Amino acid sequence: MRAHLLFLPVAAVLLLGGCIGARDHSDILSEAGRRGVGAEPFVVREAVEAVAARVSADPGQLPVASIRISPQEVTLEAADPRTPGNWDRYRYRNGRITSADPVNVEHREPAGFMLGDFRALDRLPELVADAGRRAGFTEGRLGSLEISAEVDRRTGLISTPRFSVSHSDARRGAARHIYDADGNLL
Repeated sequence: MRAHLLFLPVAAVLLLGGCIGARDHSDILSEAGRRGVGAEPFVVREAVEAVAARVSADPGQLPVASIRISPQEVTLEAADPRTPGNWDRYRYRNGRITSADPVNVEHREPAGFMLGDFRALDRLPELVADAGRRAGFTEGRLGSLEISAEVDRRTGLISTPRFSVSHSDARRGAARHIYDADGNLL
């Protein structure tokens, strides 16, 4: 009974006064854009762990072709280590996998890397901020964020993973910055 009596005044204050710390939606989106729009290392790790659990693999041994990061979700292209040649695209949102679709690899199997190969993972927000400063756009918008590797067609070797950050500005065009696995600008 006592807990109910305390609940009523607290609920009334919140309803009448609004949520403490609440901000305008555009302020929240602006802050997300400044910080990297979901480019938080823990979100990427959670997505890889969820996919690894789905395919019964160790997260550190899950071959990944690409990791695309957006404000709403993380999209991974990953291989099932138990079934060579099978690659799937997984969408991870709100703490769970929301879809898994096959990737057609008829003409070329993706280049796979392990998340641990991308040593700059913990620096993602810093790299996004650096790319934004380098772009120098006053009205710029953060576009795509992607960690990926490629196969060199001449040698057949897989490159180390790279992180690309794209920005656009309606008045000044677009800019793309690419960082190596250690977070160095290429």
